[in-house]
Amino acid sequence: MSLSRAILLPVGFSVLALAGCSGSGGSSGAAHVRCGGTESFCLVSCDLGCGGAGCAVTEVAENQRIQFVFNQDLAPSSIDVSSFSLRTASGEAPLGDTIVDGPRVTFVPLVSVSGGVSSFGFRRNESYIVTLLGGSQRAIRSVAGDILPQSFTCTITASGGIIDADNARPRATLIAPTNIVAAPANSTIVLRFSELIDSTPFQAPISPSTPIHYVLRQTRIPTGTTERICNPDSEAIQLEGLPVVSIEQVNGRLDALAVSLLKQYPKEYSDARIAFAVHPLLGDMVKDSQPALRAAMGGVLLLLLIAVANATALAVARLKTRERDLAVRGALGASRGALVLDVLVESVLLSVYGAIAGSALAIAGVAAVRRIIPHTVPRWEHIAVGWDLLFFSTAFALAGLVLLGLLPVWKVARGTPWMALRGGTAQGGRAEGAASRLMLVGGQIALTVVLAFGAAQLVRSAVSLAKVDLGFDPHVMVVRVPADMRKFGNLQGVVGM
Repeated sequence: MSLSRAILLPVGFSVLALAGCSGSGGSSGAAHVRCGGTESFCLVSCDLGCGGAGCAVTEVAENQRIQFVFNQDLAPSSIDVSSFSLRTASGEAPLGDTIVDGPRVTFVPLVSVSGGVSSFGFRRNESYIVTLLGGSQRAIRSVAGDILPQSFTCTITASGGIIDADNARPRATLIAPTNIVAAPANSTIVLRFSELIDSTPFQAPISPSTPIHYVLRQTRIPTGTTERICNPDSEAIQLEGLPVVSIEQVNGRLDALAVSLLKQYPKEYSDARIAFAVHPLLGDMVKDSQPALRAAMGGVLLLLLIAVANATALAVARLKTRERDLAVRGALGASRGALVLDVLVESVLLSVYGAIAGSALAIAGVAAVRRIIPHTVPRWEHIAVGWDLLFFSTAFALAGLVLLGLLPVWKVARGTPWMALRGGTAQGGRAEGAASRLMLVGGQIALTVVLAFGAAQLVRSAVSLAKVDLGFDPHVMVVRVPADMRKFGNLQGVVGM
């Protein structure tokens, strides 16, 4: 089966991927083959070289179809996630569709495109356990009611890269503009390819050395006609640059397409409203989770501010002691450079050790969160502590400690040693620097109150949400029971069972 995709040019807005079609299919003459022994229903062959000892082929491509062929036509109702299973060790299934066609059941990996990058049903270098359930009432059955005698299982790994189903080059067909001679200057060029392609060349800057060329040629009027045609013998003018289109432009063209369809097919769309829209895939994935994520981010920022205020208050208290110590050393003849170097070394060591400890706690915390959050959260598998976060935390700690460490040096250098030595005494009933400490404590208390109020509102919302009427009884369990209607005759017979 071939896949085709349309690409809009002149833009870096094109549909990507490498070949998404399947490889081998099962033999059409596999049905009604006699099984070994006394079995009347069995697995005949598969793309993985199925045998009694498992799979002869254990390496598959990320976009490879996998087909299993039986000796009888399959009952489609018996093929579900429990009887026909592809799972990782952690229970994650590849993205794709399961198709039942006569004696064949085929898994077709899903091909998706995000940001010009293709992803396929099987995750790269991930191992999957293939299970065909047999020997029970939930096993795979034929339309005649025979049950697969025994289960089949093997393990495959998606380490075979990407395959091209037909081993042929992609073929392109020009869809728009229809008038290639009198096309307007702002035309949108639409190409339809015979299979999924890599759109990276369309998104990269165009030059004579790239695989994609935009060439202008002169036209000519053949003798005896009045229509202009392209003159392939004229001098070619290579265009360079980066094709760009905005989502608004694409949506505008799609709106025009919807209007034209309504005019062209008024009977088919008399009671319907056609609307097309293009949205960024990432935005569409996280749109339902954005409010909750933003609320969580607000709580994290408040908690960070509380921690910063607390650390600053501790650092200010430490600086008062350091200020007197530096004043004594300056009075004994220590140079300003020696004092600055001493403070810098101490601050750098503290920040490095603090960043390492904080990063270790962050990595452990993120690992714990990934185990407890539901897998319905978009891109949960990508939640991790990256190098950019580690660099930011280290730079933040280093900048804060260095600036706070240099503060007492600056105060000692600005005044005289005896003023710093006198700084710890009370003047007018209040010690020097008490105002700054009171401000930090007051800010910390204010932030804590805000965070506590937000947490209380969150708990209140959760309690109220638990009391919302769902519109159905959550204590009722619905069970799907496959039934052979030839044995029971009608629905009343199934209910009576």
